[in-house]
Amino acid sequence: MRRRTSAYRFVAAGVAVAFLAACGQSELPDDASTPPPAVARAASAKEALQGAHVRTLDPTTLRGAEVRKVIGARPHCTFRYTGSGHPVVVAGLRQDGSAELGVIKLNNQLVPLQPEPSTSGQAAAGFVLSSEPVRVSVRPLPNASASEHAGAQRVEADMIFEVGQELKVGYGGFLECRTAAPSLKQEQ
Repeated sequence: MRRRTSAYRFVAAGVAVAFLAACGQSELPDDASTPPPAVARAASAKEALQGAHVRTLDPTTLRGAEVRKVIGARPHCTFRYTGSGHPVVVAGLRQDGSAELGVIKLNNQLVPLQPEPSTSGQAAAGFVLSSEPVRVSVRPLPNASASEHAGAQRVEADMIFEVGQELKVGYGGFLECRTAAPSLKQEQ
């Protein structure tokens, strides 16, 4: 009986070693990389909202290539949900520091946004962007102090996201403004 037990242990140990050895193998060679995800397509706000359940809709994060697709590589202000997260809304800046053109991602589509006439001041003090029926406003928190982060001024802020009369929701996060065009590495 002992011989059988030893033989079973030997076979079981061999199967376990072979299984563990296979776990570390990947289908891709070590030098192969996965291709970057496709850049979302640009669409009007109305197109992006088609088929969406508006009451549960949240703006999603943008990658650098998506931002550049809509506003180009220019100075801009971003709103991020977290200090280290990707931007959720981006407003390109004019030379005077006011918002010129923005972008938000809804329902996996890039929605270009225009500044509202009432926001002609410095975007670092907040901005309002819209494309009927979507409206996004970003404002620094009262008494929040700005700090320098990776070449941008960062301050705690609130974002209000509205879709017509159907949805109005607020988010806390950070407003960052760059007065120089970002490098590709900064906006990946």
